[in-house]
Amino acid sequence: VLRAHILPLTNVAFNKSGSCFITGSYDRTCKLWDTATGEELRSLEGHRNVVYAIAFNNPYGDKIATGSFDKTCKLWSVDTGKCYYTFRGHTAEIVCLSFNLQSTLVATGSMDTTARLWDIQNGEEVVRLTGHSAEIIALSFNTTGDKIITGSFDHTVAVWDVSTG
Repeated sequence: VLRAHILPLTNVAFNKSGSCFITGSYDRTCKLWDTATGEELRSLEGHRNVVYAIAFNNPYGDKIATGSFDKTCKLWSVDTGKCYYTFRGHTAEIVCLSFNLQSTLVATGSMDTTARLWDIQNGEEVVRLTGHSAEIIALSFNTTGDKIITGSFDHTVAVWDVSTG
């Protein structure tokens, strides 16, 4: 058992090989850990509120996305801990996120009832998904990356075309 953060955890995720994992926390950080040794490899700092949603860009595993109650998503380098981009646009907390398998997009779902797709090469918002009447609390890409599903507190699930929204 690791004493990982000074405040409660919100989420955990392995990289594809299982050699390392990440933890998100109310302490506003995401930490990268070596699975075998339990050593903290890196602390990703910069969010101004709870880090709630976290993910590796598996199967590649060279990037981490963090979604926060500060309404932003950050894209980080696993190797250096550098923040590549801060994705801004949501008007409420980000509570879920996911990379597509191709590692070209990261999707964020928010309490503002929208999901947004971000290009991880240039940091730009590609598509905004609007149509839910309540918070989006889950989302997932299909394996080919051309569709995404969103689940909402409005009791519905929606299937979206990634290229057109």
